[in-house]
Amino acid sequence: MGVVTFPARMVDGPLSPFSRSQIVRNMADELTKYDAWRNSGDAWRCLLVRGFKSFDIARNIDDVRQLAMQEAVVAEEMARP
Repeated sequence: MGVVTFPARMVDGPLSPFSRSQIVRNMADELTKYDAWRNSGDAWRCLLVRGFKSFDIARNIDDVRQLAMQEAVVAEEMARP
């Protein structure tokens, strides 16, 4: 039995048409909208259901939850009389 190899070509250019900061911002907006930033499991489920790629979620989940938490805390503070 032999090994079949395919010629590997490097990807030339970005893997996504959006920058990392745009992806993080969009994900954080979704977590804030559905109040799913408090729990990592909820955040994962919310983002997967909303159509984000699992690779992007795995790569950015900590930053996304942090940004969503900051937005929620600021909104709560500003809502106080």
